[in-house]
Amino acid sequence: MTERPFWSEPRTVRVLILALLAAHAILRLSFWPTLGVDDAEQALFAHSWQWSYRFRQPPLFTWLLMLVSQELGINIVALTALRYGLLAVCFLSTYATALRLIPDKRLAALAGFSFLGIYTFAYYSHHDLTHTTMMATAVAVSWYLMVRLAEEQSSRWYVALGFAFAAGVLGKWNFALLPISLALTALLLPRYRHLVLTWRLLLTIAISVACVLPTVTYVLSLSPPFTAITGAVLHDGRGPFTTLAVGTGELAKSLIAYPEPLLPLLLLCLGTALWRGWRAPAESGGPALGSDFVGWAMVVSIALHWLLVPTLGATEFTERWMQPAIMILPVWLLMLAGRGSPAPRAITALAVLLAVLAIAAFAARVITWNQPAGRGHARDKVPFADLSRELARIGFDGTGTILVPDLHEGGNLRINFPAARTIAAGWPPALWPTPAGNGQCLVAWPDNGDGERNEAIVSDYLQKELGGSMDAPHIRGTVSGLMKGSTTRFYRLAYRLYPQPNGDCR
Repeated sequence: MTERPFWSEPRTVRVLILALLAAHAILRLSFWPTLGVDDAEQALFAHSWQWSYRFRQPPLFTWLLMLVSQELGINIVALTALRYGLLAVCFLSTYATALRLIPDKRLAALAGFSFLGIYTFAYYSHHDLTHTTMMATAVAVSWYLMVRLAEEQSSRWYVALGFAFAAGVLGKWNFALLPISLALTALLLPRYRHLVLTWRLLLTIAISVACVLPTVTYVLSLSPPFTAITGAVLHDGRGPFTTLAVGTGELAKSLIAYPEPLLPLLLLCLGTALWRGWRAPAESGGPALGSDFVGWAMVVSIALHWLLVPTLGATEFTERWMQPAIMILPVWLLMLAGRGSPAPRAITALAVLLAVLAIAAFAARVITWNQPAGRGHARDKVPFADLSRELARIGFDGTGTILVPDLHEGGNLRINFPAARTIAAGWPPALWPTPAGNGQCLVAWPDNGDGERNEAIVSDYLQKELGGSMDAPHIRGTVSGLMKGSTTRFYRLAYRLYPQPNGDCR
């Protein structure tokens, strides 16, 4: 029997996964506290409990951030803790699934490390992505629970799946295609029909519906709900044949892009074993949930995604939306490779390549962060801490209300003035907490070439939604700070500070 390498021992795998995530978390905390676009949005929305915060995204990540921020405050620490907590659950759940589906512990370990070879997780998720990370975690947990359910048809697993499915839908809407594809796959394959043709499935459905219904009802009560939710993927005036061609092509591109660069590396190292495993019959006494179920579940989920093209006119699919369909792909491929008896050197080669990718992703984050701010947005290099100190110096006491035109400015000002009520123009007033007391009103907007447009946005919102006026007695001016890594590029924030309440800006 081949001796297992140290890195494939279950305890070592778990320690390595957690150590890698901890290193990335420490790296993020060592950067400036300026938030990226997604984090800033969530920091701003986590003002109060709402059934939903925007049409296109459900609210679970925001709810979790509110819980975490009660202990850690609303800041980069809370956001980092939540992001890496979710990623840890995601990675460890996938590894736990692989351990139950893949007899060879070396290949199961590679499945646990497979995220190092998928761009969305290896790099992108460390500096952006909130709802997508929430959905990925729910996908990983759902697959683990599905395996446990196949092993033991106990009510507890149906109940657990109900909560996992609800978390997924409340994390990101398109997660809903995963439970549908799992149920359809079980019905398609006679060996697994008993998993869904049981009264216990009602427990899963009842729990999922009960958890999701209040948010769905709230979203549907808004206007226009359906087009706002689906607007990101619907066609824009294209004919039916053009829509079909474009949508199908975009879906295909995303399915190919999602598992990169892992897929070619896996085929390079284990291609021969994969071919043998594909042709070999499934062994008797294998896992309760076989490679046939996993493979067909991906096929069914891809088909459901494609049906959005002819039925809804969907023409845009990004690679990170493919998680409900093919996040399980590495586990499935390694299940097949295990049947093909891969050579130890091939397994070692893939492990080394994944380790190299992990080091490269870490180094890329350091190099990218230390690049000087160029001509682009470089939003993570805006000196909001310096700008906030300047706003405090000119008289803003950190309470009352802050009105800005953009979520990015709003979220970053909120973590610097956590006691203030911060509002982004363009969003309904019901989204924000009601004003309390008679505090100051600070209206601020970026003044970097489009200052007049930004000023018009906040002026219109102040008048129409908050019942205030830009002409009320105020102090006005501009604060500025050097972009991180630059000696010449300044970020300017124009402001009007109203010492007294200005309508509901107070």
